[in-house]
Amino acid sequence: MNIVVILRAVKDPAGLTVNRKAQKVFVNREQYLFNPSDRNALEAGLRLGGRVTVVALGGAPAEQVLRDARAMGAAQAIRLPDAALQRADAGVLTAVFSRLLDRLGGADLVLAGAECLDADLAQVAPRLAQALQRPFIGQAHQLSVTEGTLSVVAAHGRGFRRLEADLPAVVAVAVDSNKPRYAPGQNLINIFTDPAAVETLTAADLELGEAELTPVVELRGEAFPPEREPGKRLDGDVVGQLVDLIRRA
Repeated sequence: MNIVVILRAVKDPAGLTVNRKAQKVFVNREQYLFNPSDRNALEAGLRLGGRVTVVALGGAPAEQVLRDARAMGAAQAIRLPDAALQRADAGVLTAVFSRLLDRLGGADLVLAGAECLDADLAQVAPRLAQALQRPFIGQAHQLSVTEGTLSVVAAHGRGFRRLEADLPAVVAVAVDSNKPRYAPGQNLINIFTDPAAVETLTAADLELGEAELTPVVELRGEAFPPEREPGKRLDGDVVGQLVDLIRRA
């Protein structure tokens, strides 16, 4: 079984400060980390067995994530470093991954994280499923495959439900749905000293034209919610005052 896992390197929120009064986000320390739910998606793919290929867009942070994934057990890693793709919206990413899957000869299962820390791009998985005309299951917690049928335990409301779909399919894996493995030390040494551990492809290699690489989402500015007002200290009949405040809320 061929499995493709879409990964993303995201800025560490610990290095960011939001100043609502100035309406700006300040990057105090530009550090990147493995998008958490993508790590869960990778672990889910590795547990299924088969051949796992990981893909990511970007520069050095993306390569770091891909090498981590190779050390964890992925058989192949592909990085798309084009600067134009750094501004890609969900539509562009869908076109890129569709073309990449064609180049790879398809995949039985495509996995992605159900959440993305730095942008609302978790819509890529369902859009990719639509473009490929494949079944899509979101918020997956457990996956298994039997005789070409995918079985998934997925979050539904406050509970869970079991869903089945024929392969090939696309699945978004929920954050904290499993415990990702640690890469063995020897694997880390081998992968991070191997210059060929991560392959590089460009938009030109995928024969993507300007129209396919032009985002339709346009950034026109940013707005921040107002600063929180300081709390009010209650003295005397605290319970009575709280009841009164709740009634007026």
